[in-house]
Amino acid sequence: MTRFKLSDHFPYQEFFHPDYIDYFKGIGWNESRIFDHIKHWVNPVFIDTYESLRKRYGALYLNNWHTGGILKNAGKRMRPFTAHGIEYGEIEGAPMSPHYESNSTGDFHFVDKTPQEVQWDILNNPDRFPHIYRMESTKVTTGWLHVESGERMPGGIIIFSPKQ
Repeated sequence: MTRFKLSDHFPYQEFFHPDYIDYFKGIGWNESRIFDHIKHWVNPVFIDTYESLRKRYGALYLNNWHTGGILKNAGKRMRPFTAHGIEYGEIEGAPMSPHYESNSTGDFHFVDKTPQEVQWDILNNPDRFPHIYRMESTKVTTGWLHVESGERMPGGIIIFSPKQ
């Protein structure tokens, strides 16, 4: 598979559920056309945040389905629908999760750091990550760091529980 990238380090597949790519392949698009179409679906602010996290904490990833891994819902999720007799998408997690609605949300997995270490450091150095405005509490989601990028409101980064 050709590795078209949205930034220096991250192929576009990391940001999307595989059904996005499968849908477009199913209507006859090649990878170049798919990339040209969906690369605009990821907010550049989120890509900058991803690169900033990598620079500070080392290797990390969102989805890894495209390299043989099992993660496919850590970036942009696809709501279920049927087209051409084929079912696409699935509901995982909260039905109103920003993973479905946003183009700047991700569950980050770090290779050499724990999500708790990273969240603590971000909260103590918020100016290094000016576009992070919301994160899930790593006391609840212990295996990854859920980050939402965009315009930070006065009062700092919001920490929320997925049970709220």
